[in-house]
Amino acid sequence: MTQTTLSHSLTFMFKDEDWFWKVSLGALALLLVAAGIGYFFVIGYHVETVRRCRKHEPALPDWNPLSPLWRSGLRVGSAMLCYSALASACLAAVHLTGVFAIAMGIVVTHTIVLPFVILSFLQGESLKSCFALHAMGAMINSNRRSAVQVTSAGFCIFMTVFCFGWMALIVGWPFFIFWGMLATAAFTASLAPALESTEAVSR
Repeated sequence: MTQTTLSHSLTFMFKDEDWFWKVSLGALALLLVAAGIGYFFVIGYHVETVRRCRKHEPALPDWNPLSPLWRSGLRVGSAMLCYSALASACLAAVHLTGVFAIAMGIVVTHTIVLPFVILSFLQGESLKSCFALHAMGAMINSNRRSAVQVTSAGFCIFMTVFCFGWMALIVGWPFFIFWGMLATAAFTASLAPALESTEAVSR
């Protein structure tokens, strides 16, 4: 991954004049995850951010209307809950059932699996496309180095903002976590050419 991709992913959101309010609303959505609905809106915003980054659009997605975010988030989020449940079952099978182990399993699932699920979803726009394992495997196999770099960067960003975001006080913690999610969305979009080339070959 080039330095240009890294710097762009960490700063592209600030080119939007309304970035502060959009990221603040994202932080609020993160706080609503405990209520059940925030998760799907956050995932939906992540999906739409990847979509815009693929098109090289500088502005962040708008929060209004909420329906497109909800539709994308419900499909991709439901798939990710299935993948997370599978990861938790695998951990339970090896007798790792502690809260920390399960939480780490969910985090790793979202940082490693989510990018490829989103890119696959953007091709089919359906829940079924979120489980297109053959297509996702082909994409990873065709560009292994970039796939490893993207998932590693996403995990590192998430763990950094999660572990050190508290320095901005509790109020700023969700803000920095959501910023980290936007950065990983840009990393995910950088994998798009690999997916497109894989589709071209399959045709």
